[in-house]
Amino acid sequence: MSYSKQKFTAVEVKEKIKHKVGTMTKAPLDMSEEELAEWKQECVENARKYLFSVGQSLAYRRKNGRFVGEFEDRRIEIVR
Repeated sequence: MSYSKQKFTAVEVKEKIKHKVGTMTKAPLDMSEEELAEWKQECVENARKYLFSVGQSLAYRRKNGRFVGEFEDRRIEIVR
């Protein structure tokens, strides 16, 4: 099986990526502190909603170093 190797310019790649990635209207570097904090919180909530919608838990490391899994019913279990 042979694959054709297409070469794209940086502009073409950037255009392809732009149309495939999210709906941001402002780059994080251009946001004020308040906007950035709000955007980060939205990212966390979107990740949580997505994982719960596909039946997975949200796994993360707490400040004390423990890994935990958070479930849709807000139940939290220590993973290790």
